[in-house]
Amino acid sequence: MKKITLILFSICLLLFAFPTYINADNKKHLNNQRTLKLVEKQSAQVLITRLFEIEKLEKSNLTIVEKNSLKLEVNKINTELKAIGDGIYLSLGTLVVILILLIILF
Repeated sequence: MKKITLILFSICLLLFAFPTYINADNKKHLNNQRTLKLVEKQSAQVLITRLFEIEKLEKSNLTIVEKNSLKLEVNKINTELKAIGDGIYLSLGTLVVILILLIILF
């Protein structure tokens, strides 16, 4: 009898500790996220094409000031592309710790 009450108590505790939310506005939120990602992809594509244009540009005829402005523009575009990219970067030490934890737990 004690086991049953303990099990029921733990089930109730888990149900209240991890509630699931049902939101009718969830579809609108997902659509907004998709449109934002599409806009980011399009802007990233524009930036990448600009980088290719700069790369194809003949730089031997440019002055020093023009070359410096191109370098600044390339650096600015690269930082914007890094900001747009939504990746997860893990260091080697983090990967080793995760693998050790997985080996120990399983």
